Amino acid sequence: MKRLYLIVLFIIVSLAATAQENGNRDAQNRIVRGPYETNRFFDNIFVGVAGGVNIYFGEHDSYGKFGKRMAPALDIHVGKWFTPSIGTRVGYSGLQAKGWTTAGTKYAKGADGSMFKEKFGVSYLHADAMWNFSNAVSGYKETRTWNFVPFVGVGWARSYGNDTHDNEIGFDAGLLNVVRLCDLLDLTLEARCLLVNQRFDGVGGGRIGEGMLSVTAGLSFNLNRRGFKRAERRGADRHNAAALRLRLIHLRRHFRRHRVPLGVHLVLGKLLLTDRLEGAGADVQRHIRFVDPLCL
Repeated sequence: MKRLYLIVLFIIVSLAATAQENGNRDAQNRIVRGPYETNRFFDNIFVGVAGGVNIYFGEHDSYGKFGKRMAPALDIHVGKWFTPSIGTRVGYSGLQAKGWTTAGTKYAKGADGSMFKEKFGVSYLHADAMWNFSNAVSGYKETRTWNFVPFVGVGWARSYGNDTHDNEIGFDAGLLNVVRLCDLLDLTLEARCLLVNQRFDGVGGGRIGEGMLSVTAGLSFNLNRRGFKRAERRGADRHNAAALRLRLIHLRRHFRRHRVPLGVHLVLGKLLLTDRLEGAGADVQRHIRFVDPLCL
């Protein structure tokens, strides 16, 4: 129950922070969304390191106190955001796990009453798909203080100790909270659950699978170009240009329709002026040419 309370508290705090960070709105108070320009390969790269605790859940681990099962955790990763909402990362997680087991198992360390203490190393190399819930729901905002990022992943898990080891396929899911400190640096708070085969801790039989909960805090460094630029809506520009062309064509046709009667009126005016001013000389004839419709 303690681990359930921890996860629920983690979710509540994350959602509360996300709800307070919905400032990405336009003049009509609507959330501003994409599309966004595709970034270059080395844009929006981040590198993170974190430390915390691992709590393993095996066949006999409930024998001891919860606090004595806590082991050190280390998390190192590198990742990239492809869009404001979709990203991926690869990394290492693990370090150590503690618990209790029976005599004769792989990682038994010493007797503790009717059970034996258990301690072994954990190495989990994984790839995660990440979804920025805050950007997806509240719209992209580069200066948002708190981003809530669920993720799922798969990888290769290895337990080792006492000159032996075990390799398994691992699956993980978790919640990553990214707290913005500055353009370069973020604070990360993460809860991850790793699911492996039940023989991972050296004890066979029993459940189909078992797992390890990791809670870590660390720093993430944002490299190279950071942030996303909203794409220009070229479709709307093309529509406006087409409408302008149609308007110009309409005006041109309108002008041509009214040009014929105008020319007739000018011709009649020329004839009348010629009859009245026939003898007025070359200067008068030169001025009459200005009303000739052919000169329009």
